[in-house]
Amino acid sequence: MDNGDLLVTAQVANSLVRFTTPLKPHGGAVRVYSLQGTACGTPHLVSQIPGTNLAVSGCRCDKNPDDPPDCTGHLAVMDLDSGRARVLPAGAGAEGLTVTPAGEVWVGDKEANTVSIFGFRGAERDLDRLEALAQLQVDAPLRLAYEPSTNSVGIVSFEPKAGDKINFHTFDATSHKLRKQTMLRSARRGRINSEGLAAAPGMFITGGFDNQTLVIVDPVSLEVRDELLLPRCSLPPAYAMPTPMTVDECKGAECTGKNNWSGGICPATLR
Repeated sequence: MDNGDLLVTAQVANSLVRFTTPLKPHGGAVRVYSLQGTACGTPHLVSQIPGTNLAVSGCRCDKNPDDPPDCTGHLAVMDLDSGRARVLPAGAGAEGLTVTPAGEVWVGDKEANTVSIFGFRGAERDLDRLEALAQLQVDAPLRLAYEPSTNSVGIVSFEPKAGDKINFHTFDATSHKLRKQTMLRSARRGRINSEGLAAAPGMFITGGFDNQTLVIVDPVSLEVRDELLLPRCSLPPAYAMPTPMTVDECKGAECTGKNNWSGGICPATLR
């Protein structure tokens, strides 16, 4: 957060948790903000709206046993001082989000193939003034990040079986207009199927969960500026011989992580 506090999601409990600074090895001040009883189910990511006491989380409504049966996707807004919350409708599969310096909240609605944009009407930024501003059409938007040098929002699409289909887009953060889109590729390991996205001044950073490749992307051209090839297994070389497995083989073996399968199993550690 702006003041150094740590804000995290308690997804299974439909809550947010705040750890105040300084963080202590054996615990410190902790405050829980419950979203139980609201239309928010499974809050997955969380961020603070700059210059405010407001936190936002995308509620994808698809994991917890007590998620409302009629819930498809929402944006939860929490006043971190009072503990009061608002829940605003977003598209199905609302999950990934980023917040711009202007106070706009962009939420990726993965199942609805939309990005919902929320913001404040007028100069004041308080809980009751946040409202829906616009909606963009983007295939399976999973993660979003704001890049300051170009004032743009990058969006990665989660479509690992889409072949050469476009999977990375940038939009102007002010006008909401599409700037550029491309299919991210590693020169040596092929298409980048992203599970995450980050940004720093002058770059976007993402990686392929199924090819273990990290790429640095130019925010203007969207060309891969550099790439880091991570080892298929992180164990010492003598023990790092992965066993390739298909998704179906993974499901049959009851492997974890089958929703975004990396392509194989690494040997167990020697512990």
